[in-house]
Amino acid sequence: MIYRYFSQKGYHVCCSYLYKMKGKLSLEKIKRELAELSKGAVPNVIVGVSIGGLLVPHLALDYPEAKLVFVSSGAHLSPKNWFVRYGPGLCRVGLVKLARFLNKKLLLKIYKLINPNKVKRRSVGQSGDELFDNLEKVLELPDSRIREIADFVSKIDNSDLLTKIKNKTVIFSGDKDSVMPYKQGKKMSRLIKNSRFFVLKGKHNDLVDEEMLKNLDGFLED
Repeated sequence: MIYRYFSQKGYHVCCSYLYKMKGKLSLEKIKRELAELSKGAVPNVIVGVSIGGLLVPHLALDYPEAKLVFVSSGAHLSPKNWFVRYGPGLCRVGLVKLARFLNKKLLLKIYKLINPNKVKRRSVGQSGDELFDNLEKVLELPDSRIREIADFVSKIDNSDLLTKIKNKTVIFSGDKDSVMPYKQGKKMSRLIKNSRFFVLKGKHNDLVDEEMLKNLDGFLED
């Protein structure tokens, strides 16, 4: 929905997908890919959703005039969700192979047993749990790729870097987000001097609604 929002406003949108990127992951490689996709154009806005927000501060230093938008993100991974918190370590000990052998219904029961979710959602995937649906997509990747992505994102901590950012910034966090808790967004707003912070009703993947887009409109037009 974020992609559609900016496309409809006439922006040329360039996206980097960690799941599809070939070769060894690195911040420099992601920067080069985005530069190629944008054909060298200087971005007006840099958007980071979820773990994509971990990459935004590194791009911001190269483009200090670009406006920054963080959605459901943080300075580093500090999740309440059991699977997200321990997932990187479990990937290293072969959990991925075990998960593939389990029946989908059994895997979902195990997931909900160790990660109970009592919050009603506004929009969910087929299983009734947005994180489980994301987990299914991740399991389609090769084991080595999953471990590499898990290691890559778990080692990023932008706490110091955020204090150096001078870009105009807006941060949106969900009050029920267990992947990137809203306290992460609050922390970023303290570290980035020129920032606005909004806590919205919702979880990790369902923040993009009329209220958020209205606030985003005001930020971009300012």
